[in-house]
Amino acid sequence: MTTGFSTPAWFGDLLDVSDVLAAKDRAEVASWRGGSEHTDADADDVPPLTVRLGGLATVFADRAEQHTSAQKQRVLGILEEVQASGSEHDGTAVATGFFEALLNAWD
Repeated sequence: MTTGFSTPAWFGDLLDVSDVLAAKDRAEVASWRGGSEHTDADADDVPPLTVRLGGLATVFADRAEQHTSAQKQRVLGILEEVQASGSEHDGTAVATGFFEALLNAWD
């Protein structure tokens, strides 16, 4: 049985910053759904937020040269805003999903 996870509104803003990030997330969601990119799939049938953010952090680090300075600032600005004013759940997901994966990618 697959458990669905909802996606917060700010996550879409994050994906809108870069085609590279959006493509990574689409691939992550398709893999979660068993390789399916069907548009009729349940919108909440997605990996946990922490997992999705970890994938984004990895590609953000691995393909940093494909992001402009403005894109990098926008991504980090969105995540900073979530940390400062988002829910505890979202802030924890950003810290343990994105920032830990980003630090590990640069080690």
